[in-house]
Amino acid sequence: MECVSTIYQKILNDTEAFSLAMDVFINTQAMSNSLHSKYKPCVPSIVGLLTLIDIVFDMFRDVGLHVVYEVFEAIKCHPTIEFEKAKGWKLCCFSKLPSPECLQVGHKTVHVRYMKLLQCLWLTTNICELERTRRSTVSHRVPTTRPSLHYELYRRSFCFVLRELERLYEDVVTQEKATSTRRWTMKNT
Repeated sequence: MECVSTIYQKILNDTEAFSLAMDVFINTQAMSNSLHSKYKPCVPSIVGLLTLIDIVFDMFRDVGLHVVYEVFEAIKCHPTIEFEKAKGWKLCCFSKLPSPECLQVGHKTVHVRYMKLLQCLWLTTNICELERTRRSTVSHRVPTTRPSLHYELYRRSFCFVLRELERLYEDVVTQEKATSTRRWTMKNT
């Protein structure tokens, strides 16, 4: 996770620090309906990690990789962690390769090899609503799991997303260069 500053690497590598940040995040979000509230943390925070992910996708958009940004926006709005399998052969919008094994994400299709990234992105971007739902459900019955188990899932999801964003950038840029080269070759022959 070279793109992640050391302050966020610490929170991602330290289960206790991440749990503390989750508690602060959940308690702050309970008082505020907005993810980007007036709360400005001075320590590594969940809001900071979510903002970092937003910034990375904004950078994808700004360097011309709009498709990656559009998939991210579709994931954030998707109602569940499950993505529908696309029917027939489709072109993966990341790899630009045709495959009968693609998932439908909004109006884009993504190869199933990116499913874990899609699901971890969905989990991290919906963390506030998931915790709100989990806590309201738990308050109506006997809790079956400790919050720390959920926190560990979130922590691992953040780690995976940030690591995979570097790989995704390399994959997409490599495919964009190959596509540009093919277009140039076809145009000039």
